Amino acid sequence: MFKTYLYLFVFVAFVIAGLQPKPETLQSNLYAAVTQQEEQQLLEIDSSQQQYFKTVDLAKGIEPIDNQQVTKETAYFRISYNSKQQPILVEYLEKGATALHPKQRWASLKVTYTQNKNEGNSILYTYHDNKGKRTLTEDGISAVKFIYNKKGQVIREQFLDTQDKLVNSKSLQFANKRILYNDANLVKEIRFFDTVNLPVNNKALNAAVLFYRYNDKGICTDTLIIDSYQLRAEE
Repeated sequence: MFKTYLYLFVFVAFVIAGLQPKPETLQSNLYAAVTQQEEQQLLEIDSSQQQYFKTVDLAKGIEPIDNQQVTKETAYFRISYNSKQQPILVEYLEKGATALHPKQRWASLKVTYTQNKNEGNSILYTYHDNKGKRTLTEDGISAVKFIYNKKGQVIREQFLDTQDKLVNSKSLQFANKRILYNDANLVKEIRFFDTVNLPVNNKALNAAVLFYRYNDKGICTDTLIIDSYQLRAEE
């Protein structure tokens, strides 16, 4: 199950990076001041900015398909971008039609960028079936939300159900991750919580809290791991 989770997020990571260098970086696009009209453009597909891939897999790697070869493929991924060259839609297609992925149980992954000048921006990934309705993946989640501070640093990661309520990932056993930074903008603390905001172990790490220490050069020299049992004992 953890491999499935890793597959999904490696896939998402490649998507958010654009899968190949773009003229403008995601961060400069995401955090630029925009008008309401420009914000709407973040949701609109630019048909000239589409890419096709046969596989996006940890084991097989990324296998792009030339646009002229797409008609020869029976199953492939299509990634669409907006006018700012940000990925906004990933679709799994069979013979040209959107279909449920045989392993991951979703047909499309939509990416929504939200601008918030007061609290920082966010990126929301939502999973949909072949009819366009929100669906649960094999990991029991329907969406992943990343919330950023004004410096563009991720401060929270949340797993959501089809109603946008917090839900525990089946593989990792947490619903909410919070990240704190030190004055040098380095991660100093990561905490994991369940759906009711209680500390819980990240199953992959067997830790509820991670503390990081750095030397004068900003190199991490020590990581302190605390599990949820230790936290309860301290209470």
